[in-house]
Amino acid sequence: MKSIRNLCLLGALAAIAACDPYTAENKGQPQILSVFVTNASEAFEATGDATTGFTVSAPSTCTPAAGTTAEETVADAVAIYVKFNKLLDGASIQSTPASCVPANSWLSVAPGTGGDASAAWFSCYNPSSPTATEGSSVVIYPGADVSTGVEGEGWVTTGGLTASSSAAATYVLTGNVKDKQGNSVPVKINFTVNPDAGPVDVTVASGVLTWAAAGCGTATAYNVYKKDSTDAKPVLLTATPITATTYTDASPAAGREYFVAPLVGTVETKLQGPFTAP
Repeated sequence: MKSIRNLCLLGALAAIAACDPYTAENKGQPQILSVFVTNASEAFEATGDATTGFTVSAPSTCTPAAGTTAEETVADAVAIYVKFNKLLDGASIQSTPASCVPANSWLSVAPGTGGDASAAWFSCYNPSSPTATEGSSVVIYPGADVSTGVEGEGWVTTGGLTASSSAAATYVLTGNVKDKQGNSVPVKINFTVNPDAGPVDVTVASGVLTWAAAGCGTATAYNVYKKDSTDAKPVLLTATPITATTYTDASPAAGREYFVAPLVGTVETKLQGPFTAP
């Protein structure tokens, strides 16, 4: 059964008819400022633009089979935020203030290779904005619409989007929304859920790292990273991905942390760690 999680970032979605928070309303053509996908704890920025379309990807997590439990791979982030430069017409985005069913079927989602064709997609309007140059956001997500409200859940929940341990899953999201003046703006997003090879458990001893193959059995190679107290982020140690499940650090340092990232084909999955010497 797919997991269901709160989409807490949306805030008060019932305020579709909210008053304009700006002294002078922007009445020009709406523009998309940015697109990102998030799970509330981390966000992944898109590349591209409104003309050619935005491209964004998210990692996934593969949980190996155990006992009677089958292997399962689920996307780590599925809430896609589309930020605009002005307020929009909420009625062109969600069907009612209490339901995020896409208004007038404006949103089209075409699953590509590996995509989950059974997923239901929703769109919510969030008119709030932290600055005068950003007017609103449209949040697109797969999951369930809670039109009558669920105690403790709020109006919206997001569901786990099925992914794969061996290949990427792709989706193309398209449609048009309108601003309060009736101007239409196209939305096109190429969304990819990257594969995950499963967990690795690394042992470190005197600068030598050893591990068993990643738990879901689809890793084709590995990258190894290190992080010292002076490093702002992990630093790649392997010049090219290695197929061995051992790595020797030529210059080990006290307190150094290590991270390992399995690859599935040419796609590097998420960093796992930190691992340190006992």
